[in-house]
Amino acid sequence: MSIDPSFQLPVCAPRDRCPSEEADGGIFVPICTAEEPDDAGAPPAFCPEPSFPRPVLGSKPRPGLDEQSMTVKFIEGSHVRTIGTQLHIDPFKMLDEDPGLLRCAHLTVPGALCEFDRLESVLFIGFHPVITRVFTQPENVLDTMRAEGRADGGPYLDDENLFYTVQAPGAELSRVYDLFARSPIVDTVYWNPIAMPATP
Repeated sequence: MSIDPSFQLPVCAPRDRCPSEEADGGIFVPICTAEEPDDAGAPPAFCPEPSFPRPVLGSKPRPGLDEQSMTVKFIEGSHVRTIGTQLHIDPFKMLDEDPGLLRCAHLTVPGALCEFDRLESVLFIGFHPVITRVFTQPENVLDTMRAEGRADGGPYLDDENLFYTVQAPGAELSRVYDLFARSPIVDTVYWNPIAMPATP
């Protein structure tokens, strides 16, 4: 495959890391505030815990794990969605949801968009992934269920529309994993278990 020599990756500004302080129960609370009009603003009172497992660069699927697919979850507040087979961010939808969540990942709105563009540029130029949503319910149904659950209080509810299954040829898969693992816009990436046939 040849790449246009004029192609340049987006250059993203260094992330503005939020200081944090320890609150009751050993929870670390970000204490950054909005600094510019298109900033994500101040973070929520408590940031959601990073997803588990944490990505490890160079990871390869162990026995019992699928050698052709992985699950990727983007960071809360990024509002990554699909249009056909492509990933997409609508910045207005991001702003409507809860842009302060981006500050939990030390990102602003323009920073998140840049990191997403950078990831997508490499992903679809250098590799041949097939990306599908993990949850089959319509996006708007999951959005409504989450909004209703958050309004009722209780524990933080993950945005289930941020989970994707990524498949790629075996020769590419480890490099695709590392690409996601390095990206600030990705919360976690992990190998999928091998699907077992249904019991009759």
